[in-house]
Amino acid sequence: MLRRVQGFIVLLLVVGLWLAPGVTQAGVVTVRADEWCPYNCAPDAAKPGYMIEVLKLIFAKAGHTVDYQQMNWARSIEEARIGKITAIVGAVVSDAEDLVYPKNAFGMSANGFCLRQGEKWSYRGVKSFDGKVLGVIRDYSYDDEEIDGYIEANKKNDKKIQISSGENALELSLRKLAKGRVDLVIDDSAVLQGTVQDLGLAGELSCAASGEPDPVYVAFSPKDPKAKEYAALFDKGIEELRRDGTLKKILAGYGLHDWK
Repeated sequence: MLRRVQGFIVLLLVVGLWLAPGVTQAGVVTVRADEWCPYNCAPDAAKPGYMIEVLKLIFAKAGHTVDYQQMNWARSIEEARIGKITAIVGAVVSDAEDLVYPKNAFGMSANGFCLRQGEKWSYRGVKSFDGKVLGVIRDYSYDDEEIDGYIEANKKNDKKIQISSGENALELSLRKLAKGRVDLVIDDSAVLQGTVQDLGLAGELSCAASGEPDPVYVAFSPKDPKAKEYAALFDKGIEELRRDGTLKKILAGYGLHDWK
């Protein structure tokens, strides 16, 4: 009888650990981010984003399933930080330096700006923002110390900075731009171009890249005991897909080229 009671207690402990928040179910890699197409797009889309396609291939080979859903960026980072999810995609290191990053980048991102068609403007440092209202996304790092510092210093001044949040934050910012509520919108250049096209705003807005590209990553939760294992698995997998030509084929489907 005692052994059966002890066994029942052990079973309760095991079940409790399995159900506890932050403990990743075996074989399931939970990935979250706000929509940042072509890096990660709508989960149910025929083309969910090249990062999602690549992750599914890499982790499937190791017997894992990738559960990708959209979540606003600030919450995605926080839930990875505390271990409620396994990973985020499309991160620059400055977004969350405490997460676990692979050695290999997952792409290159260059900042770009959108403005209304017919208006002339170019970025020449933060002085270029004088007299302009800049549309940004809450808790984004634009991987530029000067720009990030300017946003932080002026985030409570809506005559200089207007912040959008939520899963459709970029769409909100671009619609504000089209309606004249902001003068400029900053984001990744490829993301801006694709989103403007998807929203049918190509005739109203003009976007261009500005600055040097920086690496973006998949980043894993420091609370997940398998984080380093997952990072190593990604590093091995991305190199295999690069060697056999699969990565090139996936990227071509999004009009992109290998960043390495």
